[in-house]
Amino acid sequence: MKNLLYILAVAIAVSSCGSYKYYSPTPNAVLFKNKGESQFSGSIGSSGLSLKGALALSENIGFIGMYHASPYEYRSKEGEVGIGYYTEADPGGVFLAGGMGFGTTYEYSDEGQTTKLYRGDFKKPFIQFNGGITGGTITGKLKGDIAGILKASYFMYDGEYQDESRQQISSDYMLIEPGMLLSVGTRSVMFDITSSYPLRPNFEEADNRKNARTFPVTVSFGIRFLFGRDADEKKTDEIKSED
Repeated sequence: MKNLLYILAVAIAVSSCGSYKYYSPTPNAVLFKNKGESQFSGSIGSSGLSLKGALALSENIGFIGMYHASPYEYRSKEGEVGIGYYTEADPGGVFLAGGMGFGTTYEYSDEGQTTKLYRGDFKKPFIQFNGGITGGTITGKLKGDIAGILKASYFMYDGEYQDESRQQISSDYMLIEPGMLLSVGTRSVMFDITSSYPLRPNFEEADNRKNARTFPVTVSFGIRFLFGRDADEKKTDEIKSED
């Protein structure tokens, strides 16, 4: 695990050098089983550190939120909130949400991290679809999640270089981001591997200096805590009582 994270961090440093000005965090790939369920997670990955939360507000309405920051030479501070419709996973379910992301990115041009190469702010309205299985029994009390993700966002970036040129950096484009979540654990604690691939469906070539290009892959590893999720036995009893 440590070696893989090291390789990912090196890949970020090597590929950075001003070519890419945005490294997207992995999406919040939540699925809910019941009203009142909440999920909180922390992860580390190729784009930085993330804290994510989710809450099933009612039988079909769910809320998601995220804070993300990067500690590498490339730095970012990013927030995201969204709300949407879910079907109760038993164990398969879906979640369709819309929301807004916003934040700041910059990169240092020296090893001492005293001089910034550029700085910019962005907004990112999005819609996101999660679909898959959550809390599926592998064996005994061991559970597993597998979910597909499809996120579409509109990335709007406004920044400038911090050198004498003060050249503007500007971008407005669509991002299509397929991804996947794989998890294993118990009903209340899961260990997650999430990957996503932000793609820019535009045949016009982006300028490395004038535009804010998005790095095309991100991977994260994390731990997720679940509260208020009904036990499988409870849901079975509820179904029998209805019959």
